[in-house]
Amino acid sequence: MAKVNQEKLNKIWYKAASIPFSSKILSSVFSFVSQSRKKLYKLGILESEDAPIDSILSLSVENFLDRRLQTMVYRLGLARTPYEARQLIVHRHITVKGRVVTIPSYHVMRGEESEIDYRPGSPYANPDHPMRQDLRGRVVKVTTTGTSGTEPAISVSSSSLPPEVAEELVAEVVEEDVEIDEESGSESGETS
Repeated sequence: MAKVNQEKLNKIWYKAASIPFSSKILSSVFSFVSQSRKKLYKLGILESEDAPIDSILSLSVENFLDRRLQTMVYRLGLARTPYEARQLIVHRHITVKGRVVTIPSYHVMRGEESEIDYRPGSPYANPDHPMRQDLRGRVVKVTTTGTSGTEPAISVSSSSLPPEVAEELVAEVVEEDVEIDEESGSESGETS
């Protein structure tokens, strides 16, 4: 698909090259598109720097809103609701790259996603805090389904967890090789 778009752009370029002054205009348009791709990638909105023009044109407001700090705090599972995420940010409980950020609309760059955490001096930084305990208790059910091959499929069902957090929990269970008793649904405690 990207190759077709490049061919179209090449045709436009060659046709416009015959018109006086149009090569300068097209040159500036192409450099603008190239710079836009790089910037949108750094902002975390595009998945790759080589994204086709169609992916840039198909961006919506939701793509930008998903990069807000408030949304990221909620999706990372640091807060139960978007409103609570906003409160944590405004009340100086959240840091990005070790810096306290008090603006819920702060745009999280690609490299900052993994650097979002509770402020070290915050009461929420303590894993024994009641809210943190409640966040851990949000998983409703962890089940194993089918035993195709050597490993059973693991699924997490929850009405309050964002999908990204549920997937991360499944990855942790698989990574730690936790055995789940199928009758009681409890962990056996054997981890590697």
